[in-house]
Amino acid sequence: MSHIDEAAQLLMAAWMLSEENEGGPKPRIPTEGNILDRALQVSIREGAFPEWFRGILHFTDGSTGLECLELQEILKVAQKRRLTTAPNPSYHATELRISARVARWRLKRLNVSEEDAKGWANILRNAIIQIKGGTPTLVDE
Repeated sequence: MSHIDEAAQLLMAAWMLSEENEGGPKPRIPTEGNILDRALQVSIREGAFPEWFRGILHFTDGSTGLECLELQEILKVAQKRRLTTAPNPSYHATELRISARVARWRLKRLNVSEEDAKGWANILRNAIIQIKGGTPTLVDE
């Protein structure tokens, strides 16, 4: 399994479990602009995600702002593994297809605790809110 594959599994499983809404609509992760790129950088600076995840991501200033060089590949792998719907450039977010049960199983295979994954996803979510100009909220864990 490649590091990009593992990163896709971790990111989508963490997001799913941090926004688990039994019986409600499937969680969506933002893909518009460079919001997720910027939020990942902020989250990593705050210590979110394991060292191996942080170590594979590289950030640069692109023509549209800050870019995570690996993010598009991570999103493609997530779609290929059926963790998300197909990313579409005209959409603002992609819907997660992964169930909470499968998310927990994937985290276990990655040796990541559910508590850690939820915490990292909440840091990421708060960074997204800040980038969009909102006020972050603390999520009870």
